[in-house]
Amino acid sequence: MGREHIRNLIGAAGVEIVVVADAVLDAATSAAASIGAEATNAPLDAIRRDGLDAVVIASPDDTHADFAVAAIEAGLMVLCEKPLAHDLAGAGRVLAAEMAAGRRLLQTGFMRVYDEAHLQVAEALGSLGMVRMLRCFHRNANGAWLRSVDAVLTQSLIHDVHTIRWLTGSEVERVTTHVVEREGGVGVIHLVAEMANGSVATVDFDDIASDYDVGVEAFAIGGTVFSAPQLRATVHSGGDASRRIGTDWFARFTEAYRREAHAWADSVATGTAVGPSTWDGFAAQSVIDAATRSVTSGEAASVMMPMRPSMYDDTPMHVAGE
Repeated sequence: MGREHIRNLIGAAGVEIVVVADAVLDAATSAAASIGAEATNAPLDAIRRDGLDAVVIASPDDTHADFAVAAIEAGLMVLCEKPLAHDLAGAGRVLAAEMAAGRRLLQTGFMRVYDEAHLQVAEALGSLGMVRMLRCFHRNANGAWLRSVDAVLTQSLIHDVHTIRWLTGSEVERVTTHVVEREGGVGVIHLVAEMANGSVATVDFDDIASDYDVGVEAFAIGGTVFSAPQLRATVHSGGDASRRIGTDWFARFTEAYRREAHAWADSVATGTAVGPSTWDGFAAQSVIDAATRSVTSGEAASVMMPMRPSMYDDTPMHVAGE
């Protein structure tokens, strides 16, 4: 993921990547060599060095909170890959640090708000009125990668949680999580979210699908909107018609990642954070915390979080495409 951000940022106007940090020095050196940057295996030292304007955090999930807090305390603009932290306590630390700073400095990497298919749904909902029901589907081709329920919820479904909040314009109040396991890990998850505005949303997640794909259907008062499928040619051969979908998220969201990186770079230049906020990251983590409790109890779990701080009241739910 770090290399993806490097590729996108070197194409953004006015950006100079000066240091690449990785706990594995060889990895940092390899990534830095192609762009003439420094390399280090001391990420916190890199964050606290003089002369930086901003930092991208694309490290393992359990390091996000420490790095984000350090960057915020240093007054740096931050693009932090989701999740904001690997648990709710960590996300709360990041939120507290930004509140103490008194202004938005961090953008959470929920890149779907830059994806054309999702943006078209958001635009259509602007004229269709309140969403009554939202359905997200999310297929991962992770047949050989065994993950726990906690990992799947925090690493994958947190994207869908943000999609639900974004497209309904409402917070989640209660969550019910159903898990179908496979030997050694998770097979599928069905999540039901009850929204504060009275609507309902579902996520159908498959971790062992044959392809990678993401989409959404929204049922609103004034009509229904479905996200467009990936634009791929249909190949006719041997009496069959087929369309290549792919198995990785980079291919599906290449343009969204590019738009995200360029929008973030522009925000660094202006000093005004854009896109999904620290609050969005914290709120999504709060929903994931409830989803995890629902798995343990076998019942619906309430989402417990404070009122949204006024500092985030002007954060737009819709992000325009480039």
